[in-house]
Amino acid sequence: MRNKKNILILTFLVLVAIGLIALRQHQQKNRLVQNENPDSAKKSDSLQGSMESEDNAVNFDEQDKIYEQFEADCQSGQWKVFNSVSGDAVTLSGKLRRVYPEDSTAPAELRGFGFYIEGSANTPLSGSNLADLELFEDRDVEVQGAKSEDGKSVEVEQVRCAGTETDKAAINSRIALMNWIAENINSIAPQKAPYQKWTVDTADFVDENHVYVEYYDAAEDDENSNIDVDTSRKVLLETSPKEDGTFNFTVMAYWEMGDDDYVLKSGADKFENVWDVMTYQYDPDGKSWTRI
Repeated sequence: MRNKKNILILTFLVLVAIGLIALRQHQQKNRLVQNENPDSAKKSDSLQGSMESEDNAVNFDEQDKIYEQFEADCQSGQWKVFNSVSGDAVTLSGKLRRVYPEDSTAPAELRGFGFYIEGSANTPLSGSNLADLELFEDRDVEVQGAKSEDGKSVEVEQVRCAGTETDKAAINSRIALMNWIAENINSIAPQKAPYQKWTVDTADFVDENHVYVEYYDAAEDDENSNIDVDTSRKVLLETSPKEDGTFNFTVMAYWEMGDDDYVLKSGADKFENVWDVMTYQYDPDGKSWTRI
């Protein structure tokens, strides 16, 4: 999280607020699943407890470890076991989506369920202890289970990442591109950084050749800085690899941060109606990327 305050007490309050929000969101997510499957409460409470310290603050280090291990298991296609089921065996493949109770547009056959597999015929997922399915949300997955007794859903036995999530060649290509962007963002950006230098924040892949990159002035990370403006910028890049390991690129669109959101300054947003992207967060200290 970028620090935009140079007063220690304000920084502390901001971090506490973020922790409380994250905890509340996690609790809300668990309640959504528990409403469908009360038996999942024990598992959800256990997961929540592992992410809280004794003073009831969110343990971000533990949370990071959970997601890092999940990402490693996801990329290697490891199965995550949820339940022991019996009945007619079923295998499903597709995007795992969440059903949001407040979404009035959700098809009737999905209401009352927490998750489903997207396809020509959306398939609701059922069973107990499904809280951790949220880790797979919006990812390509393979699900093994059995038809429910009423035939309206598939009871989940185990789930693993599949498709683009486990394509090692594609993963390595994305990492190579992202590392190159992080190293060269000051040459890629249409404008010079107003204070120090640009540093990358996130990369959203539409496909292997088109990526949205958000970045900001590294001065915002300086505890001694008195910057009180949001220096965030965003570009849409079209890229292609070169034989020497670098990349060709074209800036297709460029945004600057306005009062509340990004404002397009040049180019055209070719993918403005595409929401299904693959997002990575950059850690400038560790010079590493995390799938989020």
